[in-house]
Amino acid sequence: MPFWISFKTDKEAAKKYGILRGPAFVVTDAEAKVQLTYRGMPFTKADAALAWLGELPAKIKAVGEAEARFKDKADDNEARLAMAKAYGDVGRIDEALELYAKAIESLPKDDKRIVDAQCHRGSLATQKNDLQLAAKFYGEVFPRLVEAKDERGVEAGMTLAMTQRRDPAEARKTFLKVAETFPKHERVWEARVMGAMCLLSGKSPDFETATAEIKQVVDTGPADNQWVKNGATYLKAIEARAKKMAEKREPQAEEKPAAPTPKSDPPPKEAPEKPKEEEF
Repeated sequence: MPFWISFKTDKEAAKKYGILRGPAFVVTDAEAKVQLTYRGMPFTKADAALAWLGELPAKIKAVGEAEARFKDKADDNEARLAMAKAYGDVGRIDEALELYAKAIESLPKDDKRIVDAQCHRGSLATQKNDLQLAAKFYGEVFPRLVEAKDERGVEAGMTLAMTQRRDPAEARKTFLKVAETFPKHERVWEARVMGAMCLLSGKSPDFETATAEIKQVVDTGPADNQWVKNGATYLKAIEARAKKMAEKREPQAEEKPAAPTPKSDPPPKEAPEKPKEEEF
């Protein structure tokens, strides 16, 4: 039976299940034993929610099956990877990451299973809200995902770019690579807008190019897309910022120093009066 936990009124319950921030989902059995924990929002629409909830019994069941298999083949990479995925799918993130690390260490560098493992590790690290760790995992396989046009490259590239924002040129390059490689993906508008916004960092922002790129998104993107709407808002902010910077750069008219007040000649000194001659 689903129930709501408020961070304001049910702090002890949130602490009990290891939930530090929302949204998060915890599934327990009848004895309140945790079967699955998911941090984040795995769906945005009702049909996606029903599909996600429908998958939960299979994911919980897979843990028991994987544990039984792994118990007999602890050194088998296939069993280790299956165990890692099963743990990750039910929110046992730290255990999953540890198993993935051991498996990857012993796999050949060109093994295709590494891509799957790194993508899942990136997703799990994102759930932990550790974007730097997620970017590390995704960064190792992003070029391979792009080359294969594997749509997991969208999440990988967007996460990677978000952690590159201290280097706007590098972040822009990654955003645009996502947009170029996956032009039909729903996040392409986000990638294009974010790529354009990277041009506004630093002391010499490129307002003209950023405006042109975002305007193209606004003009050609679906009107109900949130990033198309965001783009329209950003255009106004960019225009205002550009105007403000232009005003600061305009040289102010130099004030001419006031002409000195001409000094008037001092009044001529009056000659002293001669003493009158006394009359005798």
